[in-house]
Amino acid sequence: MNTFVAGHEVDLLWPEYRLAVEIDGYAFHSTRQAFERDAARDADLDDVGIRVIRVTWRQLEHQPHRVVERLSRRLSR
Repeated sequence: MNTFVAGHEVDLLWPEYRLAVEIDGYAFHSTRQAFERDAARDADLDDVGIRVIRVTWRQLEHQPHRVVERLSRRLSR
């Protein structure tokens, strides 16, 4: 949790799967600046072979089983 990859802090990282998960709350990701920053971070991580999955805080609160299923599918590959 909260570790650095390619100069960026990511919320969750599974390095052996080359997978990062970013948890996006609307309060911190609702501006043009945040949108551009997130896109640049995703591109930088992609450049070093890390796939980013974005999950909203609302999804975690209201559909946690779907989030777990999505991550489980990705990690089982």
